[in-house]
Amino acid sequence: MQHFQIVVSPVAVRRALSATGRALGVNLYRTIATVGIASTALWTSGCYSYAVRPVSEVSQDATVTADINDVGRVALGERVGPEVMQVEGKVVQRSDTSVRLLVSHVTYLNGNTEEWQGQELGLRVQDVKMVTQRTFSRSRTALLIGAMAVGLVATILGLHFLGITSGDPNNDKGNPPPPES
Repeated sequence: MQHFQIVVSPVAVRRALSATGRALGVNLYRTIATVGIASTALWTSGCYSYAVRPVSEVSQDATVTADINDVGRVALGERVGPEVMQVEGKVVQRSDTSVRLLVSHVTYLNGNTEEWQGQELGLRVQDVKMVTQRTFSRSRTALLIGAMAVGLVATILGLHFLGITSGDPNNDKGNPPPPES
């Protein structure tokens, strides 16, 4: 029976620890980037609520989404295209019988979405099934800020628990490798 002896040099150990540290750093970077992207998405959508309103009650300069009914599809067919399902835009004028929008997006029944550059479009009350108005929500904003603060604290505590940061600015890069012999 033959016995093998494995000899590990200090240089090999240092390289392995360095590679492990780089991998941990890359994973940490990816995690922080993912959390940042998710936070941004929540921040941009989480601070608003979408309330259903009658066409006559939408606010001037508000961003609204109008679901178009069958009558509206026929009436808007030449200007917007057949099979229009939804129109999104900013209210520039409203009355009891109609609303004028600077259109930013149009969604069709087949699921396709078309981006518009603020062209003006008039919608009659009888063309619209439902209008939702985007409004700022203080409660959702407060909840989102609280959740982000909890996430930040959890990340910091997690980094400290994993030993990535010790709280000592002189030792945040980890322990130095053992001296070569």
